[in-house]
Amino acid sequence: ILFFGAILTLAVDSMFALLETIIMTFKNQFKRLQKMSAQKLVGIFCVIFAVWSVVGFATGNGLYRLDAIDHFFFSHLFYWAVTLQVILFGWVYGAEKIRGIINSVSSYQIGSWFNVVLKYLAPATFLYLYLNALPKELSENYEGYPTEFLFRWGWLPVLLVIGFSLIMAMRKK
Repeated sequence: ILFFGAILTLAVDSMFALLETIIMTFKNQFKRLQKMSAQKLVGIFCVIFAVWSVVGFATGNGLYRLDAIDHFFFSHLFYWAVTLQVILFGWVYGAEKIRGIINSVSSYQIGSWFNVVLKYLAPATFLYLYLNALPKELSENYEGYPTEFLFRWGWLPVLLVIGFSLIMAMRKK
C-alpha cells in the first residue's frame, strides 16, 4: 500500500510540475491568459489533456499510440532539444559565465575543462549518438508498425511540437 501510495503521489507531483510549466509558458506568451486565475487555467488544461488522453489513448490501440509517441519524442526530439540547449548554453549564454556562476555558489571549483565539455564534447556526443541510431531508425519501421501509423503517431507529433515551438519563439508578445 505504501509503495503504490508513493507512486501515486509521485505521479501527481510530476503532473503539477508539467502543468505549471505549460501554463506559465502560455501565460507569458498571451496577454489574455495573464488575466485569468491560475485555478481556471489549470482546469482548462486538465480538461483538454483529459479529452486528448481519452480520445487518443483509451481506445483499443492506445498503448501502441503511446509507444510510438514515446519512441519518437525520446529518440528524435529529445536529442535535438538537448543538443540545441547545450549549444545555446555553451556558445550564446557562455560556458565561462555558467562556470563562474557554478563556482560562485559551490565549494567545488570547476576548471576550464568545463568550457570544452560544454562547447564541444557534449554537443558532439549527442550528435554522434543520434546520428549513429538514425540509419536503423530509417531503414526499418519501429516495432514493425505500419508506415502511416508511425507518421501519424510518431513523426507528426514531433513535427507539430517543433513547428509550434518555432511559432511561439518567433512571435512577439
